[in-house]
Amino acid sequence: MENNIESLKNIKNIQCLLGSVLIALGSGTVYCYSYYNSQLLEKCNIPVDQISQLSLSLSIGSALLGLVVGPMIDNWGCNVMSYLGGLETFLGYYLILFNYKKGPDGSTTFICLALTMIGMGSICGFYSCIKCVTYNFPKSRGFAGSIPVSCYALSSLVFSTLFKCTVKDDIEKVFQIFMTSCSLMILIGGYMIFMRDYELLNMQSDDSLGNTQINKFDKPSVPASVSNINVTKPVAIKNKSKRNESFSNKLQGSLAFWGAGKIRETPESVIDNIKIPLLENTKNTCFNDLTGKDRRESNQSIVIPTSNSSPLLMQNRSASQKNVGKSDLIGNEDVEDFDLNNSNHESISPINETVHVKPTKTQLIQHSSTRGLSLYSTLTSFKFISYYLVLAVLQGIGQTYIYSVGFLVPLIFAGEDLSTVDATPASVQSIQVSLIAICSFMGRLLSGPVSDWLVLRKAQRKWNIIVASFLLCLGSYIISHFHSQTLAGKIHYLSTCSCILAFGFGIVFGTYPAIMVDAFGTELFSSLWGIVTTGGLVTVKIFSKLLSIDLDKDNCEALGNKCVLRTFSTTYCLALIGLATTGCMIFIKYQKRKERISKYHYSHLY
Repeated sequence: MENNIESLKNIKNIQCLLGSVLIALGSGTVYCYSYYNSQLLEKCNIPVDQISQLSLSLSIGSALLGLVVGPMIDNWGCNVMSYLGGLETFLGYYLILFNYKKGPDGSTTFICLALTMIGMGSICGFYSCIKCVTYNFPKSRGFAGSIPVSCYALSSLVFSTLFKCTVKDDIEKVFQIFMTSCSLMILIGGYMIFMRDYELLNMQSDDSLGNTQINKFDKPSVPASVSNINVTKPVAIKNKSKRNESFSNKLQGSLAFWGAGKIRETPESVIDNIKIPLLENTKNTCFNDLTGKDRRESNQSIVIPTSNSSPLLMQNRSASQKNVGKSDLIGNEDVEDFDLNNSNHESISPINETVHVKPTKTQLIQHSSTRGLSLYSTLTSFKFISYYLVLAVLQGIGQTYIYSVGFLVPLIFAGEDLSTVDATPASVQSIQVSLIAICSFMGRLLSGPVSDWLVLRKAQRKWNIIVASFLLCLGSYIISHFHSQTLAGKIHYLSTCSCILAFGFGIVFGTYPAIMVDAFGTELFSSLWGIVTTGGLVTVKIFSKLLSIDLDKDNCEALGNKCVLRTFSTTYCLALIGLATTGCMIFIKYQKRKERISKYHYSHLY
C-alpha cells in the first residue's frame, strides 16, 4: 500500500491533481487585472488619484489577507475554504460588472471591495490546493506542488489568449466569463481535492499485517474475548520478586522519566539515549520487544506501550514486534490494567535490556528540528525568519519587474522615430507580458521535479533558490547596464531580461512551498505560507518607490534604460545578499546533517 500510495495510477491521486489544476487556473485571474484595468477606469470615470487604491485593494486581498486565510484553512479544512473562495470570486466579479454597467455612477469604494474579495477568494482556493497536494504526495512534494503553482501563473495567459480570440475588447463579457467560469472552476476543484487519512491507512496496514502474522504462527487460536480487547492504557506485568536494586530513586517519579513535557523524539536524542527506562505510548497497540523466553528469564516487571508512542521509536521496533502475537498474553494471570494516576510508581521497574532504537540514515538526512513546533515558536525561529527575508527580497524583485515592464518599454523607444520602425510600444509590451507568463510557468513547473531529484540525491531543495537568486541578480544587472545603438538590439535585451527574471521568479515560487513543508510540516502550512508571502508587499512597495523616483527624472528619456540604474542596482545587490544567505543556510544544514550521521555511524560501532 505504501509503495503505491502516490502512484498516478490511483484515481484518487489523479482527482486531487486535476482539482488543484482547476482551482489554480480559476484563482490565477488576479494577474489579469492589467487586461481590463484601463477600460474599467475609463468607463467608471475613476479619478487619477484613486488609481493606486485599486491595485492596493487587490494586493490586500491576495497577499495581506493571507494572514487570515491561512489559519482558516488549517482550522476549517481545504474543501470548505475552496467553496468560500469560489463564492467570494463570484461576488467580487459581480460587483465589478454591476459598477461597470453603471458607468460614471459606479462606486469606487465598491470596486475596491470587489477587488479585495477577488484577491481573497483567489488565495482561499490556491492555498487549499497547495496544502492538499504537498500533503498527499510527501515523497514528491516538489513535483506535486509545481503543478498548481505553474497553472496559477499560466492562468492569465490562458484567459487573455481566450479573450483575444473570442470577446476581444468587450470588457462586459470579460467580467461575465470571469464571474461564471472562475467561480465554477474553484468550486468544482474544491470538491475534488482532499487530504489523505494516513492514520486510517496505517491502521488498515497494521490490521492486515496482524492477520497475516497470526496465520503464520502454529499456536492455539486466540479467544475472541482477548483478541477484541482495545488496549488504551499501559499494562503492567507484576513481578512477584523483589524490585531491581538498580532502579534509581532519583529517576523514579521524575518528569523526564515519565515523559512529561517532552515534545518529540529527534534523531540526536534517540542516538544519545540508547537505554530507554520507560517506553512512551504508541498510537497502535503493540507489545514489548522481548521474546517469551526473555520474559521468563527476566526478574523485572515490564511496561507494555500502548498509545501515542513516538513514530520514530515504533518504526524501528516494528520488525521485531511483528513476531510477537497477541497469544503471548494468554494464560498470564499477572496482567492487569495499570492506572498511572493512582500508582505509587513502586510496582513498575524500567526495562533492564539495552534497547537499540536508531533511526535510519534517510531519516537523519531528512530530519528537521522545527517540525511540530507551535506557531509562535515557528515564527520566532531563526530558520523561519531567514526564509521570510529571502523570499521577501526575491519576491519583491520579481514582482517589481512584472509590474514595471510597462514603464520600461517606452524608455527603449525614447528618441526613436516610430514611423520608421515596424514595432510599436504596445506590441513590444504585449510580447513582454507573454514571455513573462510563459517563463514564469516553466520555472514553476520545472523547479518542482528538480527539487525532488535533489532530495533523492541527498542534496537540499534550497539549491534551486541559489539558482533563482543568481538569475534575478543577472537580470537586474542586464536591465540597467545593456547598451545598444539599434532598437532591435534594445528589444532583444529587454526580452532576454524578461525571460531571465520571470524564470527565476517562477523557480522561487515553484520550490518554496515544498521547502516550507519539509522544514515545518503540513499542520500549519497554510498559516505559515500566508505569513511568509506578506514580506513581498513591503519590498515591492520599496522597489516601486525607488522606480518612481528614477522615472521622475527630467532627462529620463535621454538616459533610456540607464534611467532605472539605481533601482535595479539595488535589486542586484539584494539578490546577491539573498544568494549568500541561502548559501549559509545550506552550509549550516549540511554541517548539522553531517554531525547526525557521524553520531549514527559511531553508535553502530559501539
